[in-house]
Amino acid sequence: MKKILLSGLFLAAAVVAKAQNAELDNAEKMVMLGQLDKAKESIDKAAVHPKTANQAKTFYLKGKIYGSIALDTTKKNLDYDPAKVAYESLNKAKELDTKKQLDETEMKNAYFNIYASAYNKGIAANNAEDYQTALKEFKFASEVNPQDTSLYLNIGIMAEKLKDNATAKASYQKLADMNFNKEPYIYHQLAELYKADGNKEAAVAALEKGRKLFPSDNTLMIDEINFYLNEGKSDVIIEKLNKAIATDPKNKTLYFTLGVTYENIKKQAEAIAAYKKALEIDPNYFDANYNLGALYYNEAAEIIKKANMLPSNKVKEYDAERAKFQKKASEALPYLEKAYEVNPKDRNVMISLKEVYARTNQKEKYAQIDAALKAIE
Repeated sequence: MKKILLSGLFLAAAVVAKAQNAELDNAEKMVMLGQLDKAKESIDKAAVHPKTANQAKTFYLKGKIYGSIALDTTKKNLDYDPAKVAYESLNKAKELDTKKQLDETEMKNAYFNIYASAYNKGIAANNAEDYQTALKEFKFASEVNPQDTSLYLNIGIMAEKLKDNATAKASYQKLADMNFNKEPYIYHQLAELYKADGNKEAAVAALEKGRKLFPSDNTLMIDEINFYLNEGKSDVIIEKLNKAIATDPKNKTLYFTLGVTYENIKKQAEAIAAYKKALEIDPNYFDANYNLGALYYNEAAEIIKKANMLPSNKVKEYDAERAKFQKKASEALPYLEKAYEVNPKDRNVMISLKEVYARTNQKEKYAQIDAALKAIE
C-alpha cells in the first residue's frame, strides 16, 4: 500500500504541477491574443502557487501582462496600479533568473511598456494641470528608465510648478551631472535655486557648466555677468573673457559678452570697442548691432535730458546740447537699422527706432516704423 500511496502522491503532484504550468501556458497564450483579463487571471494564480511562485518565467509573464494592462488605457479597470505591479514583477523575475535564461530583448520590451505607460500618464496629468500626479508618474518612469534625460527635465518643471524647490534642484542637478546639452534653461534655473539657498559655490558651478555647454546662450551669459557683478567681481568676468578671446579670437560671442560686461560697469568706450570688434567678425550680428545702437542712443538721451533741464533763457547752451544729441543719435541709427534689417520682427528694435526717428524729426521713417510696429501688435 505504501508504494501505491507514494505513487498516488507523485501522480497528484505531477497533475498539480501540470495544472499550474497550464496556467502559465494559458497566460502566455492569452497575452499574445490580447485577452489581458484572462491572461491576468491565469498569471495571478500561477504567481501564488508553490509550484510556480518561484519561477523567473512566472514573474516575467506577470510583468509583461501587467505592463500591457498599464499601457492599454481601455484596461485600466483590471488593476489599481498595474505599472507598479509590472515593475515589481520584472524585478523579481531578474532576481530569480540566476541562470540567465530569460530573453534580454523581451525583458527590455516589457520594461519599456511600463516606462511608456508612466510617461504617457505624466503627460496627460500635466495637460490636465494635475502636476502632483504628473510629478509622481515622471518620477516612476525615471526609476524604470534612468537614462531618459527628458524625464528629469519634466520632473524639474513639475516640481517648480508645485513650488517643490528641493526636488527641482535635485532633478536639474542630475541633468547637469549627465552633461545634459539640449536645454540651457536647466543651468539658469539650477543656479537660481542654489543662489536662493545661499550656495554661491554651487551656483557658480552650474553657470560655468552651462556656459561651457551653451557658450552662445545670452541668458546664461547675462546670468554669469550679473552674478560676478553682484559680487563686485567684474574683473573676474573680464579676465575670463580675455583669456577665452586669446585662444579663440574669431569668436564674436566672446567680444559681445565683453561689451556687455563693460557696459554694466559703465565703461562705455571699452564696451563700444568690444561691440565693434564683434561686428568686424560678423557685420550681421544682431545682438552686437542692437546693443551698440542702444548704447549710443542712451548716451544721446542723457544729453537731451540734461539739455531740457537748462533754464529757458539758456537758448545758446540748449542749442549746443541739442546738436550734441543729434550727433550721438545719428551714431546710433546705423546699428539699430542694421539690427532691424537682420530681424525685422524684433519689437525692441522697432520701439528704439521709432523713438530715435521721433527725436530726430524723421517723419517719413517714423511713420513707416510705427506702421510696422502696429502690424505685429
